[in-house]
Amino acid sequence: AQQLNRDHQRDAHQHQSPAELAATRRQIQLAAREREAEQRAQWAKNAMSNAALWAAAQPAGYAVCSYLAARGLAGWTVPLCIRQHPGLTYWHCDDDGELHMLGRFPALLAPIVRDGKLIAIHRTYLGEGCKANVPTPKKLTAASGPLAGACIPLAAPHGGVLGIAEGIETAAAASLGSRLPVVAAYCANAMSGFTFLPGIERLVIFADNDPAGQQAAATLAQRADKAGLIHKTLTPSKPGSDWADVWLEDMQ
Repeated sequence: AQQLNRDHQRDAHQHQSPAELAATRRQIQLAAREREAEQRAQWAKNAMSNAALWAAAQPAGYAVCSYLAARGLAGWTVPLCIRQHPGLTYWHCDDDGELHMLGRFPALLAPIVRDGKLIAIHRTYLGEGCKANVPTPKKLTAASGPLAGACIPLAAPHGGVLGIAEGIETAAAASLGSRLPVVAAYCANAMSGFTFLPGIERLVIFADNDPAGQQAAATLAQRADKAGLIHKTLTPSKPGSDWADVWLEDMQ
């Protein structure tokens, strides 16, 4: 059906006069500009919402620290970019598309940043020393721009060296185990497109041992090659595990 539609459009264009073709192009350009304007307006709205959420956050406190301690990360110096919300509303969308408020929970908030600009906020809803008992305890806010290349800036390069892992807990564990500064990409896809920060000469990729993690690490390594960076990829030996799992096992 798609091929038939494309053929129909091609045939229609072939039978249009130059004036008709020019009018069609103008319509397409106008529609594209309208979509871009709508996207910019939505991004601006999302930026205001994210700024308000960030302003309501507080320095990491008991809820965040007890959660990290339960993950074996009590020794990690929590960076200033990690914040805590005292009681964030959790909304759940059911199979019928209806929204339900399941309660308010303390939440770990982390900024997703690109070029120094807040693009979205990573939220981890918390219970007592654990993630909250909700369908999806980890969520992103709506973004205020393209997420490609962004990261959670848990650390800055030191001596030209920077590590990168997928999640916050994995990055913290990797930093504790290696004594390197490590940022979090927040997901495998974001890791593969990570924008290299100024000052990086050597990149250490702390990969998850799963297909998505391995593919992301390989893609990032290829990009590091092209950028002229020295790089090394470290992967846990156990399939399905990440460096947070390894760290927690070593702590027990």
